Amino acid sequence: MLGRLFVGALVWLAAVALLIVGLQDSARARRLGPAYVITHTASYQRVTVVDAKIRRGADRQAVAEAIVSPLKTRHADEVLIYLREPAQAGKTVLRRIQWSRGGGYSELLIP
Repeated sequence: MLGRLFVGALVWLAAVALLIVGLQDSARARRLGPAYVITHTASYQRVTVVDAKIRRGADRQAVAEAIVSPLKTRHADEVLIYLREPAQAGKTVLRRIQWSRGGGYSELLIP
């Protein structure tokens, strides 16, 4: 009987600890904000160009997929995504991710 109480107490403590860790992680995610913000878009015929700012260290491929996924259903043949990512000492890194129906994704660092 005492063993069951001990195991129950350990399980309860583990559940409380996981809850606290989960709340801290969600609070940190809210402070960081979204991984990207779209600043400008333009479209001509079946090509769309998107300018976006991304958070430092964000997953560029995941951002590109999130931007492209709704455009695929609108019959876009090509999407050019220009991502501006903050770097050291106030500088910005510019990358272009291109998506096309035939070629998929390709990334280019623009110096």
